[in-house]
Amino acid sequence: MTIQTAVLIETLVELGADVRWVSCNIFSTQDHAAAATVVGPNGSATDIQGVPVYAWKGETLSEYWWCTLQALCWPEHGGPNLILDDGGDATLLVHLGVELEAKGEMPDPSSTDNAEFKCVLQVLKDVREVKGDRFWHEMAKDIRGVSEETTTGVHRLYERTLFSSQPSTSTTRSPSRSSTTSTDVVTASLTLSCVEPTFSSLASAP
Repeated sequence: MTIQTAVLIETLVELGADVRWVSCNIFSTQDHAAAATVVGPNGSATDIQGVPVYAWKGETLSEYWWCTLQALCWPEHGGPNLILDDGGDATLLVHLGVELEAKGEMPDPSSTDNAEFKCVLQVLKDVREVKGDRFWHEMAKDIRGVSEETTTGVHRLYERTLFSSQPSTSTTRSPSRSSTTSTDVVTASLTLSCVEPTFSSLASAP
């Protein structure tokens, strides 16, 4: 979540998108940029008019995954219809949530020695206990696509296609990471959950 990201967010909003944002990096957030984005170009400290941003410099892993969940949860309508992802984390959360719900399995953080995956499973477990066993299914049915920034994230999408029961994906890489603006047109009807910028196309919901 940087100044450049803030410019992208303002652009998406001007194009008509409804946006919630989470940083993809626990170390690189510029707190002043995140705060300014929340306040908004026409807001103030006492009149918040900007975009919800869940990011601060120096997050722990558990805080990061909590933030990712918040960016996916929309008070008005449950979830996004498009995810802008960086590294595939938000997409992974939705996919794995749907998969475990379909299997009827309660996420078990103790089943892995990987510290970060423990955080992922803990978030999914907390959601199951509070929201029930259809939360991720209801969210996923409204998602029409995901944009992915990184090669790592694209590989994750293909792995989910090959090795899980999730719907197949079709991805197209963006031309350059150096560009902080999107390469596709964002329509006025989009609601976005964002984990940093740039566009690829995904056929079918996660």
